[in-house]
Amino acid sequence: MARKKKAMPAPTQPTTPPGRSTLHEVLRSRKAAPHRRRSEKRTAQKLKRDLEGDS
Repeated sequence: MARKKKAMPAPTQPTTPPGRSTLHEVLRSRKAAPHRRRSEKRTAQKLKRDLEGDS
């Protein structure tokens, strides 16, 4: 007959390893920005240049 496994005790320490800053947690939970098409980026650059040139 197989032996019954002992239940592991619940961890009392926080799950994040020591030395990890909250910055790591923030960056990990961040959602990636949706990618813009190349044409959208080019038109945005042109508009910025036009606005800077008018000033």
